[in-house]
Amino acid sequence: MACIQLTAFLAGQSAVAFKWGVADCATLAIGWADEATGGVGLAAWAGHYHDEASCAAFVAGYGGFAALADRHLGRHNGIGRAEAQAVGNIVHCLYGGVEVMGVRSSADMVSLRSARGLVHSRMALVLNEWGVTCRK
Repeated sequence: MACIQLTAFLAGQSAVAFKWGVADCATLAIGWADEATGGVGLAAWAGHYHDEASCAAFVAGYGGFAALADRHLGRHNGIGRAEAQAVGNIVHCLYGGVEVMGVRSSADMVSLRSARGLVHSRMALVLNEWGVTCRK
């Protein structure tokens, strides 16, 4: 079971509208990492992109989502690759053929923010996972 009430965190995110660089798949994942670890990843993430094209360029500049997440989550949240899947972990996955970031919200479900809002999916293919060690 994830610490710090992942369910409450996700419920609080459910009414937040999608906006590139402010409320998107990556900011959902990093926001959870900050909440769980007391990190400052979201503040460091702000301002790097504002639309789909600038997001793609930002991610590509780091060598892709996995490389960017390795660097960012490690530096700002003390999070590394997970040895096993666990509720509360940050995930990099394919959803509808698109690479996205999200949070493992149950053993077989990923929560992510898309243009449609907060999505809870069993259909996302998890490619990489980062272990969240909670501060409490």
